[in-house]
Amino acid sequence: MFEVEDADRLKSIKRLNSELEKLDGQRSVLQSNFLNQTIELQEYREMKQMIDSKVYEINSQLTEIEQQKSPIKDYLNNHVPMMENILDYYLKSDGKTKNKILGCILSEKITFDENKDAAISFTPPVSILINASKGLKKGRKEKRSKMTSCPIWLPLQTKDAAIIR
Repeated sequence: MFEVEDADRLKSIKRLNSELEKLDGQRSVLQSNFLNQTIELQEYREMKQMIDSKVYEINSQLTEIEQQKSPIKDYLNNHVPMMENILDYYLKSDGKTKNKILGCILSEKITFDENKDAAISFTPPVSILINASKGLKKGRKEKRSKMTSCPIWLPLQTKDAAIIR
C-alpha cells in the first residue's frame, strides 16, 4: 500500500533525473557546436541560458519532491509512536476518542451476558497482530486473561475495566 502511494513521487523523481541527464547532453552538444564554430556566440549564449533555466527549474522541482516524506516515513514518524503508547493515549483521551480507539480494535460492541465471559471479536488488522504476537511467544508460557489473549488489551482490562463498559 505504501509503495503504491509513493509510486507517483518516485516516478516524478525518476522522470526529473532523466530530464536533467537529457539537458546535460544538450549542453555538451551545444558546447561542442560552439567549439567547432558551427554556431555563433550570441546563439550559444541564448541556448545555454535556456538550458540553464530549465536545469534550475528541474532541480528546484526535484528538491521539493525529494523533501516530501514518503507515506511510510510519515506513518512511522507520526503513527507508530502513538501506537507504542496507545494505553497512555487512551487514558488521557476524551470519550469520543476512546470510542474511536476501541472501534479500531473491536469489530463489534462488547456484550456481557450473565455468568459468562464477554464475547469479543477484533478487527482484521488487530487479529493479525494478535496472531503474530502469539506466534512470537509460542515457546513462552504466559498467563493470559479469560477475556482475551491480546497483550494490548490486558492493561485496559485490568486497570480500567470500568472505562470500556
